[in-house]
Amino acid sequence: MNVFTGENKNFSKIVSIYSHNYLIYKYIYFIIKEEEQNIQIMINMSLLQKRESSN
Repeated sequence: MNVFTGENKNFSKIVSIYSHNYLIYKYIYFIIKEEEQNIQIMINMSLLQKRESSN
């Protein structure tokens, strides 16, 4: 019975580590998505400014 509870502890430890990493990756993913949008907006703004200055 002790062996079984020992395995159970390891399993829950692995699960918690996995879910923790998952949250970190999710957070990083959202930051990257946000940055992509910001960069896209900056590119659009600079393109508009170039168009206006060329006119």
